[in-house]
Amino acid sequence: MSESTEIAKTAYDPWNPATWPKEHFFWWAFYFASMAFVWLTPLDVLDRYPQFVPFTDFMASWNMQIRRLGEISGPANQANRFCSSVLWCVAPIALIFHFRGMSQTYPDGSFSVKSSISFFVGLFGLPLLCYFGYWSIPTDPAEGSRVGRVLFIGAVGRSVFIPIFIFSIGMFLVSWFWMIQAFFRGKLVITGSK
Repeated sequence: MSESTEIAKTAYDPWNPATWPKEHFFWWAFYFASMAFVWLTPLDVLDRYPQFVPFTDFMASWNMQIRRLGEISGPANQANRFCSSVLWCVAPIALIFHFRGMSQTYPDGSFSVKSSISFFVGLFGLPLLCYFGYWSIPTDPAEGSRVGRVLFIGAVGRSVFIPIFIFSIGMFLVSWFWMIQAFFRGKLVITGSK
């Protein structure tokens, strides 16, 4: 009886909240709070509240993601720069939870990949794809394309896209550095045959 209860507790189903660990509820609450923040931020936030301009300019001065997001956002550039600046300040909370999850998944500091090819794709391919995909966006796609208007100007698109955009970069970096340290410490585990 207790063994079947333990098996039922450990059986994870992403579509069944009863099987989720507590961290999942934190992630969803954190993401929805971030969405609401972006949704409620007015497009002219820096004109309405000039006291936020130095903070936003400081964040954009060292973080090229914020700066580039402002460049490609058209009429929503103030709101997108400000929201991404604030979300970058709270991103360490999410990254701590992600690091904690990695530590629980790989308590010995190891990292599993299916093949050596997938390791090199993760090491070089994904960062290059992100970099070139990010910088190949035209200077002002918001007015020039339907996708740009949805992602960078529309309230629904902005509130969904910007938190994902900010947090996924940070989580990718945590996973990437974890993979690098596992490689150098000899704890990279290749599960496939290639």
